Amino acid sequence: MNWFLEKMRLYSEALSGIDDPRGEHLRNLEAQVRRLESEIARLEVLVEALRHRG
Repeated sequence: MNWFLEKMRLYSEALSGIDDPRGEHLRNLEAQVRRLESEIARLEVLVEALRHRG
């Protein structure tokens, strides 16, 4: 039951503000996606460098 309640809490948090008329929720998500894409690119470069090293 606790697992279910935790999942519902996370789902509720994800949906809160989705009807934000100013679009701030969407802007925040876009910024987070950009940060994650940047981190992925950085990690890919690191992995490639380690492959060539070995």
